[in-house]
Amino acid sequence: MFGTDIGLKAMVSEARFRDFLTEAEKERHVNEALAIRPQRRGIAEARAELAAALYRAGDWLMPDSGESGCSPCNCGLEWRLGR
Repeated sequence: MFGTDIGLKAMVSEARFRDFLTEAEKERHVNEALAIRPQRRGIAEARAELAAALYRAGDWLMPDSGESGCSPCNCGLEWRLGR
């Protein structure tokens, strides 16, 4: 009885191991497929539009030079680091 019990346990262990390897192989294939899938065009365009909007906002908040006759004390949104 002990011999058959050990044999059955070994067969079950081998079957579980094969199932584990099969599942790992499937997961690897899925990960590879997701890695080579190109990014959706809409997301890339949205990122570019957001970057352009932030760049324009930065230019508006921190211009390179102030208006003529404008001192750092009376400019509303002309904040520069180090002033």
